[in-house]
Amino acid sequence: SEEDDDGSFTDPPFLWIIKVDPNLDPATLSTMIDLVKDHREIILLGSNTNFGIGIKGGGWRGGQAGADVLETAAAGRLYNGDLDLVRRAHEARRERIVLETRLDADDGLNSLYLERLQRDALEDLYSGFDEDEEDSDDAQSVTRISIDSDQRNAIGSRGQFPPGMARWLYWCPLNHVAWDPNPPGENPRTNPNATSYGTFIPWKSPKACITAGLTVGASVGLAENDIPRFPHQSVVERIRYGPNATLYSSSNGNTLHKATNAANDTESDTGHCGLFNRTACLRMVEHPKMGALRSRTPTSAGMKGVVTQENNKPQAHIMMEQRAKDPKTRASMWKVLSHYFAITEDVATEMNNYVQQHFVDIVGDNLRGQCTRGHSCKISSKEELQRLLDVASEGKIGGVGTMNVAEEVDLDLEVSI
Repeated sequence: SEEDDDGSFTDPPFLWIIKVDPNLDPATLSTMIDLVKDHREIILLGSNTNFGIGIKGGGWRGGQAGADVLETAAAGRLYNGDLDLVRRAHEARRERIVLETRLDADDGLNSLYLERLQRDALEDLYSGFDEDEEDSDDAQSVTRISIDSDQRNAIGSRGQFPPGMARWLYWCPLNHVAWDPNPPGENPRTNPNATSYGTFIPWKSPKACITAGLTVGASVGLAENDIPRFPHQSVVERIRYGPNATLYSSSNGNTLHKATNAANDTESDTGHCGLFNRTACLRMVEHPKMGALRSRTPTSAGMKGVVTQENNKPQAHIMMEQRAKDPKTRASMWKVLSHYFAITEDVATEMNNYVQQHFVDIVGDNLRGQCTRGHSCKISSKEELQRLLDVASEGKIGGVGTMNVAEEVDLDLEVSI
């Protein structure tokens, strides 16, 4: 938030809505509140009801997400944030471009990635205003011709957006860095390749969108039912190669629903989102070079790619351990991590030690949370988590197994960080 000269505040360009379990440990909740208390745009609340991309039908444009925040606040579970700011954003949801970005609790985003999304949205999504720019001797004047809400809704229902403007867009990071803590039992003092902070591995993912930073944007005038929502693993295929993405989309990956936009009932919708080039409907953001950070720890709901055994690491993990020995590579890595993700070597070391020391407890919490309201439900994860607990009960926690790295993600160790 920025304070104006008259002491009032200009609304920030985004809301960060953080949902925690209503039964979260009070000490942990107190720590979180202390971290965000100076930021009115960070909405911290107790709710297990999740909307958005590939999670639950509905979103901010349709009013479901905003209504949940307001109802949760009325129930006394708003722990931080400006409720009037939420109300204004909720009321203006049909009159403003809407961007919804997913960020899980154990991941992070590069601020430059978010700036890129906002620039794209302003350039390529319809804002509901016509601009007439005229040059003058001393300044450039901009006349904004407002379109009322009924006109906006009519535009959206007919699909008659201005040429070259997208009805909707998707974004996800092309490059990200993954953090693997040291597996249980690994000791940097006895393993010459191990570090005190775990391992950071750069990845390039051209064939599938990761969850961290996955964003969908909607032009003014586009109804909630006309915003396609896909699970992250099928975004690339469905938008770039699959059937008409606006005609049929999936909120849960299994069922299909037909959009209400009559203009999408023909295959003449080149680009599907309204753009001539269909591939432009999905922006796999290449710059910044590292758009997101993923933590591959036992907190992961899917447990995909989580290293849990010292002697069975993916080849990429071993290669990065070796590369991290090079002082130049190490200096470059920490420069990026500290500047864009606020992660220092001391912070990473502290978290690495914590995960190792509390590995069994974390696995147990993850298992108990599986398939409960508002949380992931994967049989493969439950089986793997239970196996880890069984091994731990036998006193063999240093010899547990590993999940395979996602096949759809291609390693590119040449990506500069």
